[in-house]
Amino acid sequence: MTDDDREPFDDFDRRLRDARGGERSRDERSGERRLNYGPGLQAGVDVVAGVAGGTLIGWALDTWLETAPVLLVVFLVLGSVAGLRNAVRTLQKLARDDEERG
Repeated sequence: MTDDDREPFDDFDRRLRDARGGERSRDERSGERRLNYGPGLQAGVDVVAGVAGGTLIGWALDTWLETAPVLLVVFLVLGSVAGLRNAVRTLQKLARDDEERG
């Protein structure tokens, strides 16, 4: 990329910075904390993925081995436990990080 190609981007960056009122975002200027939904969503996805994954694996094995709902139930329980365990780990990490920040 040549310097001529970069000039429109520099101009856009300057205008965007001016529109935001400088380098700091609006949340930083007002002193408000932003809500962080990421870890909560991650915990929810962990649970749903564990249940769905366990169910899918159990159903596939039951179909293949013709063992009717035995493996479905077993893998549903295992997937649920794994999903909940991952969710608890995520939330414990969030609590630990929050405690370190004070």
